[in-house]
Amino acid sequence: MTATPNSSVPTVLPRRFGPCRCALTGLALLAAGLAAPAGAQAPPMDMSGMMANQMYLQQQGDMMARQAAMDYYNRIQQYRQQTGYTGYIPPPVSAQQLQQSINGANQATQDYIQNSARNSNRTSAAIETYDQQVIRGQQTMVNPYTGQVLNNVPNTNNNYYQTDNGAVHGTDSYNLPPGATQLQPVKPQW
Repeated sequence: MTATPNSSVPTVLPRRFGPCRCALTGLALLAAGLAAPAGAQAPPMDMSGMMANQMYLQQQGDMMARQAAMDYYNRIQQYRQQTGYTGYIPPPVSAQQLQQSINGANQATQDYIQNSARNSNRTSAAIETYDQQVIRGQQTMVNPYTGQVLNNVPNTNNNYYQTDNGAVHGTDSYNLPPGATQLQPVKPQW
């Protein structure tokens, strides 16, 4: 639902509201949302209640924006009456300020998306490591000299080594055969 523009009412918010206007508008919308009835629907869901609530909140936001614009307009008119000034009065928000606000909101959205993706990757890695090590009883090992990563090595022995031909052997002894390289467990990167 959109507001119908009224040519006699400016569509900008007054400077006087400053940074508080967003917080006050948010609080008013929150209060309006809490006052609106809400209820859970069993399948099949009837979305009409949610749509009505959304339209109600849109109307509340439109009303607050119109009221803020009217307050600004009335203050300008009062100033003109008191001073007799009839010249140009700049709007309370410049195009540059508006663009900076939009850029800030876009950057915050991109940061949120990137952080969500990183968190999802960490969660997937933790689940994969748990599955490999706890459920399957396996681990990932690396040859410290070659950097070769070996996946799904059993957790049944204390030590693992790799011979020159690439075969992996497990033992509980700390004495490795000549020419063998002791493998190192890879710590999970979450």
